[in-house]
This record gives sequence, structure tokens and C-alpha cells, in this order.
Amino acid sequence: MKKCIPEHVIYMTKILTLFVPLSFLSMSLSFANNVNIEYNFSGSKILSTVLLESDKILDVTIKGVVTDENRDPLPGASITIEGTTIGTVTDIDGNYTISVPQGSILIFSYIGFESHRVSIENQTELNIILKQDMSSLDEVVVVGYGTQKKTELTSSITRVTEKDFNKGNINDPIQLLQGKVAGLQIARVGGNPNQPFAVRLRGLSTLGANAEPLVIIDGVIGGSLGNVDPNDIASIDVLKDASAGAIYGTRGSTGVIIITTKSGLGVSVPAFEYSGFSSLERVSNTINIATPEQFLEYGGTDYGSRTNWLDVISRDALSHVHNFSYTGSSAGGMSYRASLNYRDIQGVVGTTGFDQLNARINVSQQLLNDKLTLSGIVSISSRDANLGFAQALRYGLTFNPTAPIFENRTAEQLGRDPNLFGGYFETGVQDVFNPIALNAQNSRTSKTNNFLTNFTAEYEIINGWKVMSNFSKQVTNTLNGEFFANNALFSGIGQNGRASRSVAEDVSDLFELTSTYNRKIGDVNLNLLGGYSYQKFDFQGFSAGNTNFITNGVTYNNLGLGLGINNNQASVSSIREEARLGAYFGRINLNYKDFLFLSSSLRREASSRFGANNRWGNFWALSGGIDIDKWLDIAKMDQLKIRAGYGVTGNEPAQRYAYLERLGRVGTGFVNGEFVPAIAPVSNPNPDLKWEEKGEFNIGVDFGLFNSKLSGTVDYFVRNTVDLLNVIPVPSPPNLFGTTLVNLGEIETKGLEVQLNYDLIQKRDFNWNIGGNFSTFNSVLLKLNNTENAVQFRGNLGAPGLNNTLVVR
Repeated sequence: MKKCIPEHVIYMTKILTLFVPLSFLSMSLSFANNVNIEYNFSGSKILSTVLLESDKILDVTIKGVVTDENRDPLPGASITIEGTTIGTVTDIDGNYTISVPQGSILIFSYIGFESHRVSIENQTELNIILKQDMSSLDEVVVVGYGTQKKTELTSSITRVTEKDFNKGNINDPIQLLQGKVAGLQIARVGGNPNQPFAVRLRGLSTLGANAEPLVIIDGVIGGSLGNVDPNDIASIDVLKDASAGAIYGTRGSTGVIIITTKSGLGVSVPAFEYSGFSSLERVSNTINIATPEQFLEYGGTDYGSRTNWLDVISRDALSHVHNFSYTGSSAGGMSYRASLNYRDIQGVVGTTGFDQLNARINVSQQLLNDKLTLSGIVSISSRDANLGFAQALRYGLTFNPTAPIFENRTAEQLGRDPNLFGGYFETGVQDVFNPIALNAQNSRTSKTNNFLTNFTAEYEIINGWKVMSNFSKQVTNTLNGEFFANNALFSGIGQNGRASRSVAEDVSDLFELTSTYNRKIGDVNLNLLGGYSYQKFDFQGFSAGNTNFITNGVTYNNLGLGLGINNNQASVSSIREEARLGAYFGRINLNYKDFLFLSSSLRREASSRFGANNRWGNFWALSGGIDIDKWLDIAKMDQLKIRAGYGVTGNEPAQRYAYLERLGRVGTGFVNGEFVPAIAPVSNPNPDLKWEEKGEFNIGVDFGLFNSKLSGTVDYFVRNTVDLLNVIPVPSPPNLFGTTLVNLGEIETKGLEVQLNYDLIQKRDFNWNIGGNFSTFNSVLLKLNNTENAVQFRGNLGAPGLNNTLVVR
């Protein structure tokens, strides 16, 4: 008779999962009907298993300990009955107890170790030693539209997994990679947590197009990093050279970053996990500025106070982060992972910072004898940000150090009302403002909501031949507000207050159909990929602003209170733009005896952002590698592979209609006693506008020694980017507008990259991994345009006293 779990057992299970304190303990509860519930609490994880007799009596009880080769216990090792989801995990000392049917097969597994199978006969004690998995060369790396074994790679690709991610105060997914990938520079200027990171791969390859790598999240091309929390990421693969990125055509020129999020695949025991941290940030280094005494010595005006403005505008920023997740799988072929993340992040300047909530669920279901796999991902995030004003740092460096924060002079001394500027002290010097008043009187806020849904269906038609369809929709909604008080010297008092609001919606729909075929023909492993991709972008926005407010009490929340609409000092605008991408692509990979590797790809793609004469482009790559160690069989060496590749990729402009002649509002005229909008051309037609084209040659060496404890890569690359997208001034007339986006110029970049990793110590209680990388590149602007006398200046320093100082000619 088949047994059922009593309802009171299920209820007690839920209660224990929710309320038992997280500590290092294990306990087992037994109930009637041969039901055994085991709990293991280890660190921040709660693992629970319900062992239920269904058709057989669990008449053999096995006890033992699971250790590594050094006899160190392995806590959290998984023990399951083969062919079922029945199992348990080891406690903090590696001990386990499990009841199984006679003749069952137990599978012992642990991350980073080889699995071990044991047939149960009459044993009552079973101690297992798991061997460390040394097959790092068999590690699967995510490439464009698929995966490859690390040993088969012929391009420059770096994989960073969760165990290697940066730890600590991480609030942006890109921070996980800082310092981890040779040739990848990640930096952010200033202390505002809302400021995005600047990301460059292998230096600068463009002047007027997108300079950052293409981001792909779980197959969603152009995915928003705001849609994924750092705690939900399982691995990141960086495609560095053109032979790897050519499969992405017009968007692969600046490299590709592929993010894979965590899922429930491979999880045999349901698990609840919590992690969190708090951090305290403060300004650690500032530039040297004059003391009040030095300032007065050189003729500065003394206002009688002593104020360190950098100190008063900054603060100790306290942040905290909380991550929750629940992961599991079922005997019916379903796996799932749900997560919730909350972040309360403060900036070191003023009141800058943000609150963010992320929710994500990954579900996968196998059907039809595991031939059909359905997967779905839904992600929602919401961020409320106080953007503040970055100018506060600038004026903190230039404001008079003898000035007080608040006005302390009388009306007789000033010749005006001391509350004119809201009670804040202002000198009235041009382009110099009280940095405290800047953020206290004015405000800039932003609310961003991201929604992502991604559905895939994969079906294995015959052994080795699979087809997959993928559809995703990504929606980003933003609501921004900006307000300058009617008594604020900075941008407010001149118009008796100014406020504006703007909303925008950015939608991306992606549909892709791919087919893969894997077959071994003699000594050759053949992998074929073919596919079609279509992506639609739809952007629309609306903004309104007004001036002359009688009160500061409602800020930007009631624009109708402003009187500026009566004298043409209000504004309203709206916009809608669309873009399309369509592509056909294919790839061939060959593997001869794990010794010789070849890869070739081609993508033919059309973009609506280009002119009618150059809408389609061909992007291709050819690469190969040879593992010399397979030939020479060098002692202690696991791999010595030389690889080389060449590829052609593209880059498209940010503007959607730059190739068209467009009309727009350029101002307002006063005609016959009324204000009339002025309409004029805002762009020149350019039917020959096309993508930037990058050709890149890369040669590299991958090596592994001592069971891959020591591994590394060395790469040398040379790339040429031609037909640079660049906005240049043009004479008007004959042109209708003063600037045009054209293809002009060529950049050549050469560089060397070295990456080394060594697993020095691998113990249960202590791991010591040493890694480092070095990279260098040299970019030369070989040609800017075809007009010898056309000179452009760029690189405005913008620092105090250096406005309009352009240092690049």
C-alpha cells in the first residue's frame, strides 16, 4: 500500500523551515507511516528532505561519514538514491544517516568532487572518500548561442564562476568582474552609487558609437544589468576577440559579456538560503586644497568662519543588503529557483543613494522522456534613487573656506533680506555656489522599473539534433523628477523656481530560432549551429516642465502651480522611436581527437539604423587551435594549446534615425502678439551611413599544469576599426543642418594580455587561490577623416577652472 505524508507532518515541516534558528546543527524527526524528515542547518543554508516509503519498505539504515582525500569531512555533501529524489545531506562533520531499500544504489556527490556510486547489499556503515574533480578542462564555457568545453575553445574567452566572484560590497553585477579578466577595465568616477560603471574591453575601439561590451543575460541580447541582482548570477563569460563575438554581428565589436543566472538544475535537495551584509563607506582620499589661512594669504575674502566643505558635504554611508532564495526540483522533471533581493544603498555625498528590490524565478520542466525542455524566467526589479547633484563635489573644492553654511550677516550689512537664498550663505560670485544648499534646496530623483520575461522550448528530434525557440520581452520604465527651489541661487531664483517631470518606456522584443547538430564521425566531433534572430526596439517618452512657482512645498509634484506657462517659460515634449534587427547566422565546430580544433561562423544582419544603401552586412570569423600536449605528452602538463583566430564584427550608432533628414522644434518666435514654435531641420540625410567594421587577429596560448592547479592564458591581438561613426561639422548651406553623422576614420589597437591562476591550498576549512592578470594596449588614430583641414577638439576636463579646456586634438 502506497504511503502518504500526513498533513500535520507537512505543516510541521513548513514551520521548522521558517522558524528554526540558523545555526550549525542537524536533527531528524520520525513520524508514523515510515516518514522520516531530516533537517540540516549549516551556516546560512537550511536543507530539508522528506523521505517517504512509496512502494518498498526502507529496511536498511546506512550511517557513515563523507570526506575528501585528506580525510577532511565534507559538510553538505549530497546522498541520493539513484533514480529517485530521496536523499539527505551530511552535517557539519560530514556524518549522514539514511534508510534505503535493499539493493539500492546510493550516489554521493559534492561540488568540485567526482560523484561516487555504491550498491547497497548488507552494509550498515559506509564511509566514502570523494576525489577532487580535476577535469577543469572539461568545464563548460558559454559561447555565442551555445556552450563548448574549455579545452575546445579556439577564441579568447574568459569564464568567471561564482566561487571566483569579488565578494563584499557588491551592488552592480559588473563589479563581480573587477580585476578578474585581463583586458577588461571597470571604473566609476565619484562617490554616487547611481553613477553607472564605465566598462571597456581591450581599450578604445570607437569614437561615436557604443564603446561598452554587449550584455547578454540568459540568452536575452542587450539585457539590462538592472534586471539581475549580483547574488543571482552563477557565471559570467567574457568573449574578448572578434572570432568569438562575430556571431553577434553589428553589436559584437566592443566585446560580449554573457551572464548566466542561477537555476534549480542539478539540485537534488530543496534548499532555502539567506545571505546579507552591511557596509560603511567614507571618503578616503581627496585632493589637496588650500586651508583658510592659505586662502587668505593669497588675497581671499574673509567671511569669518572656517569650513571644510568636503567634510560637510560628505557622510559615512551605511548600506545593507539582504538576499533570499529557494531552490529545488521534483521527480517529475521540474526544477526551480526563486529569489528576492533588497538593497538599501547610501552614497557618501549628500543624500544620494537608492533602494532596490529584485524578484526572480527560474523554472524548467522536462517532458516527453526528457526530449522536450520548457524553461521560463520572470524577473522584476524596482529602484528608487536620489540622484543628487554631482556639482556639489565641484563647488566643495572651490567655495570660500571662510564662508559659513548659513547666512550670519544682518540685513543692514547685506543691504538685502538675509533669507533671500533660503537662509544659506552665498557669495554671489559667478559659477560658485554653496555646496550644501545645492542638495538641500534642490532635488533630482528617479524611479526605474524593469520587467523581463524569457521563455525557451528545446526539443531533441533525434539523438544529437535539437531545435530551440526563444522569446523574450524586456520593459524598462523610468520616472524622473527635477526641482530647483524659487529661492535657490543654483538654477532656481532666476526663474522663481523650476520643476520638470519625464517618463520613458523602453521595450525590447526578441525572437530567435536555432538548431544544433552534434555527431561523431570517426575521430572527428562535429557541431553545427544555424539560426534566425529578430529583435524589435520601441522607445517612447514624455516630459513637461514649468517655472515661476509660488511655493516650494510640492516640488515637481504639481507642475500646474507654475505660472511660467503664461509667458512661454514652460515646456512640453514627447518622442517615439523604433529600430529593428534581423539576422541569419551559422557556425561549424570541429574537434579531432581533442587535439585539433577548428571553428568558423557567419552572420548576415540588417539594421534599420543604417542608410538604405548599406542596411545589410556580413560578419564572419575563422579560428583554430592545437593542443601540443596531446602530441608531446609533457610530464605534469594537462594542456598546452596554441590558438589563433580572425574575425570581423560591427558596431551600430546609438541614434535610430541619423541617416534621415528630420525636422524638429528649434525654438519659439513671437509673431503677431503670440508665441509660435519654430521648425527647422535637425539632421542631414545620409543614405550611405553604415556600421563600423572591426577586423581583429588574436593569437593565444592556454596551459594547465599539476592537475590544472596552475593554469593561465596569454593573448596578443591586433585590431583595426574602420568606417568610424563620427559626428562632424558640415557647412550650412549647402547642408540643411550644421552636423552630420558619417563614417570617417580608422583606429588600430595592439595589446598583450596575461592571466594566471594557482590553487595553492584546497581544504575544507581553508582555500587559498592566487590569481593575477596583466594587460596593455596601444591605440592609434590612423585617420579621422578625408579632409586634411578639418580639426576637432575633444576631452573637456571640466574640473574647477578648466571648463572648455579640450585636451584632445
